[in-house]
Order: sequence, then structure tokens, then C-alpha cells
Amino acid sequence: MKPPIEMQEEFVDQPKEFIDEAREGSVYELEVVARYWQLLPVPLCDEIEEVFFHHLNAADPPTNRTSEEIESCISTESLRAFWSIYALAQTKKEFGLYNADRYTPGIIKAWPGIFKWGAFFFVSCIQTPVTHSDRCEANSAACKRLTRHLAREIISRSWFHLVWSIPARKLMSETCGAVEIATKLWFLEYDGSEKEEDKLECSLFVRASLLTQLSREEVSTGAMDRVIEASGGDPTRITRAALTRLENAIKTSDSEFSKEGAHCVTLFDLVMRLCRPPKPSLTPETRKALLDQGAVATAVKVLLKVASVYNGDHHSNDPNSMLLLWPHSFLRHYLEATEGFGSVLQALDAGLLTAFVECSPLYEKLKDEEYLAVSIAIRETIPKYLAYLPVLQAAGAAFKNLKRTRQYLAIVDTRAWGDFSSFLMIMSERQAMMEHSRAMTKHSTVCSNVHCAKADVRNKFRKCGRCGKTFYCSKECQTTHWKEAHKGVCDDKVEVGQMKGPLLPLRDRHYLNTLNVHLARQSLRNLKDTAAKEFPDLPLEDFMVCIDYREVPPIVGLVVRAQAVKEMPQYFDWPRFRQEFISEPFTMIVGIMPHGVEGTRYEMSVVPGCIWKDDLDKELMSEEKQIDDAAIAIMTEYALRSL
Repeated sequence: MKPPIEMQEEFVDQPKEFIDEAREGSVYELEVVARYWQLLPVPLCDEIEEVFFHHLNAADPPTNRTSEEIESCISTESLRAFWSIYALAQTKKEFGLYNADRYTPGIIKAWPGIFKWGAFFFVSCIQTPVTHSDRCEANSAACKRLTRHLAREIISRSWFHLVWSIPARKLMSETCGAVEIATKLWFLEYDGSEKEEDKLECSLFVRASLLTQLSREEVSTGAMDRVIEASGGDPTRITRAALTRLENAIKTSDSEFSKEGAHCVTLFDLVMRLCRPPKPSLTPETRKALLDQGAVATAVKVLLKVASVYNGDHHSNDPNSMLLLWPHSFLRHYLEATEGFGSVLQALDAGLLTAFVECSPLYEKLKDEEYLAVSIAIRETIPKYLAYLPVLQAAGAAFKNLKRTRQYLAIVDTRAWGDFSSFLMIMSERQAMMEHSRAMTKHSTVCSNVHCAKADVRNKFRKCGRCGKTFYCSKECQTTHWKEAHKGVCDDKVEVGQMKGPLLPLRDRHYLNTLNVHLARQSLRNLKDTAAKEFPDLPLEDFMVCIDYREVPPIVGLVVRAQAVKEMPQYFDWPRFRQEFISEPFTMIVGIMPHGVEGTRYEMSVVPGCIWKDDLDKELMSEEKQIDDAAIAIMTEYALRSL
């Protein structure tokens, strides 16, 4: 009798005889059918599947035997089950064959047998450790590694082909032990033991996709909690593994990355499910710890790799749209997942602006709703956080590198140019604010004694030695101000005009103050009209300006000062303001800052004088025009570079 591996032509010529013998239980014919059944026409394939399902449910695994007995004696039932699972793993039609309704009843009926034998081979072939005697005998150890690899592949692939049927997926996820085995299979790395004649291609994508699909039944089966438990109870472990594999995919050659694109998409899906917060086990602290591993930067690196591969001179195919959508979707969900703007800075430092520009030619093939999803970071998220000086500085530094990108000029002719040019306009205005703030704080200041208010260059002033936040033109002014006001507010933690809690660095506050005042003055006419219409009986001095930086562009409005202080005392330490400024007019401007996905931060600017007076508006027109001219100059430079 010929070896089964040499029976391909005979089987294709006379498949009926082999199928009948395999159905009767002949291990030889079953092996031949398992190896070559995919070569037959579809009608015959449908009939053969029932043969495999029958043998998997016909007998139970030898679970009552010891590991030594299992190793020394392979039963006929075990061989039939092995070749049946091997056959299911061989199918090439996973996205169509098992999605049809007519196959689902057969899958559901066969699943108990498929699972019990899969679990048996997992325990007996994969979890069985390599013994000391195996290490001494190279052939024995190599045989065990090969067996472990083969068992891992046939279990993963057979389950992978079944999981695409939604009813079957639900049943599989509900089965005690199935999610746990899928998790452990995903953690197992290929050790280089397969032979060239092994036609089962080793692919991390299969196991990652199997685990991701099973975890979709989170609501009804608690699948994600089971995944975490099977990985040792530490969600960072499985996320670290996913990120490591993404990093490895990025490091491959362009041709290899093209093949692994689907794997990257699946890994992003898995990571996002681990970061998702609906269950108690995924606390904000846990999500922050996961993101601290560099998930945001990895998403940006994948986009850069996609641009590098598919914009290449020798690559004529377009990428799977999911290669663009999933990294951007991850960024959309998790750029603001932690408090503050740490993830935003991480994305900019990793090259998010460059990735957006480099991928811009690829956006042309996306649907409108898909493009909206990939552009949301550049349209909404990053512009919001430009109210923070570090984000503005990181964006400015990133733009300097754009002229070295291959698609730097090409973006002008893509659908991405409108969003990118709008971003540049906002950034240029903020950079003009930053430069003006630097000039003002570096070269000039005003005496803090309200009875003096002398203005001069800063190096002619002395500052308070305790808080370092007030400046005086003379010792006499400092003594007067200390007795009248400053003694009650001078310390090293709280500064007038700032919210309670952690404070922004001094230069960041100077920038934000400049930005607040500029935006308030730009909207002065509209603010006055609003005050006259909605609060005709209140003087303008009783209002404070409120600027909501959580919107793009920021929304500038009015708030009755006394009412705001009463309703939100935790943000407005009113006695300090009154004590400091009671003897002179002042204007309060409140900036509502984005601070993570659900957080809000309030930053206040207390401006000496009253910005509502027309005469002051005229005096400040020259200064505001200088700022506007500087913003236009910066934007013109950007536009010229882009064109």
C-alpha cells in the first residue's frame, strides 16, 4: 500500500471509494481524504465534512489514561479524530463556507466532539513538557516540538474556520475551556520546528483572529475576563504580547508586511478590546498602564509603515482599507483615554503629522465615512490640545520634519489638504501667540503694586523672594503691596488667577493667558451684543469671558461672574481675587480645557483693567494687529512650503 502522501492523483480520480472507506473508519483512507479533500468539487466537499464530524463525535478521548499511556499508545479513535481535525484545518473557504446558514446546524452538532478532541490534543501534545530524557535525545525533543507545532496549528485553524458562523461562535464562547485554550494557543510562539512538507502555514493571524472573534461574545459569556484570567490575570501581559507582535510586523520587509496586513488589523482589534472599559477588571488605571506601554506610538508606526509600503515605487496594489482605519480608530478612542495630553504628545512625537501626510494619497480610495474616521485626529483631537504649550511645541517640531517626507507636496492635491490646511491655520495662530507671550514675559513686566503699575523691562524689577510670582519696581512698592494684599496670597503653591490643584508651568500659563486675551478681544463685539441682548441690566464689568477649548474652533461666550463663583467655588478662590484686585478694575477670562476623555480643566486669566472699554480697545489695536500679522506670516510660510 502506498504512503498516503503519494495517493493524491488516485484519490482525485476515484474519490467515492476513499470517502466510503473513510466513513467506515479506515484510518488510511481517512488520512488520504483529510490531506486532499480540498481538491474536490464543492458538492463532494459538503459530503466529506459529515465524515469528519461523524468521527469527532463517535468516540471520547482517552482521558482516563496517564500521560505515559497516551504517549505509548495512540488509539485508533485518536487517529481518526486527529485526521478529522486536520481536515477541518485544511479548508481554504473560512470566510464563505461556514457563514452559510445551511452549514451552521452541522457545525453546532459537531462542536462538542470538535472541542473535546481539540482539548485532548492540546493537553496531551502541547502542554506535555519536554522531559530531561528528551533533551538528551535530540530526535525525541525535535519530534515533540514538531508534534506540538502541528497540534497547535490544526486546533487553531479548525476552530478559526468555525468561528465565523455567528451561532457557532456564541456556542464556542459559551463552552467552558474554549476561550482559555484559544488564549493559550495565541501566546505560543512558533519555534522553527515545522518541515517544508508541512502544508499548514504557521500564522499568528489565525490565532489572533480566533481569540478576537471569541472575545466578541463579551456581554453574554464574559469572554474578555476569561482571556485575562487565562493569560495569568494580568491584562498588560496579553497587551504587551500584541504590541510586541505589531512592532515585529513593522520591522519586516515591505513584501512581508503586505502579507501580514490582516494580522495587524486583528491585533489592533484585540488591543482595543483589552483597553475598552465596560468591565470592572479594566479600570482607568489599567488602561493607562496599557497605554503607557506605547500603544499610541505603535499605532502611528503602523501608519508610517503602511505609507512606506504602499507608496513605494514598486507596489501597485492598494492597501486593505482596514490597515488605515484600525490604527486611526485606535487613536480616535485612546488619544484622550488618559488624563491630560500625554497620549497626544506621544502620538506627535511618534510622527502622527508625518503619517497623516504620507498616507494622504491612500485616502483617495476610502469612502467618505471612512475618511472622516481617519481624519478626526487632525480635525478635532490635536487642535483642541493646542491650547497646551507642550502640544503646540511638539506640533511645531513635527512640522519641521514634514518637508523631508515623500508626500509633502502631494497632499495639496488630495482630499486631506482641506483638513490639514485648517490645522495649519490654527497652529500658525497659536504659534504667533506663543512668540508674543515669550516676548512679553522675557522683556517686560508691570509693577504688582496696584498704586504704581509701572511698566518697564523685567531686569529692572525685583521679584518676591518667597513665591517668585510678583514683580516690583522698588522696595517701597514691594513693602506697600505686601501690607495691603500680597501677604494673604503669597505662598509657593497657589498663584492668583489659577485653579486649585496641580498648576501648569509658568511659561505655559503665560502662553495661555496671551491666548485667552487675544481670543476674547477678537470676539469683543459679539460678546457686547450678547450681553446687551441677554443681560441688559448688568454692567459689562460683572461678566467674565468663557473660552471653551474643547471645541474646534474654540467657543467664546459670557458668564455672570458672581453666579459662576457661587456655583463652582472649587474652581474660583474668590476671596483671593477680591483681596488682590479690589482697588482696581480687572477682567476674568476662564479657559475650559480638554483633559482626557471625560475630564475638564479650568484655567483662569485675571487681566488688570477692563477689556470692555472702547478706548482700551483702540489702544490695543496695534498689539492685536502685530499678533495677527505674525500669524499670517507663519501661515504664509507653511503654505509656500506646501506649494
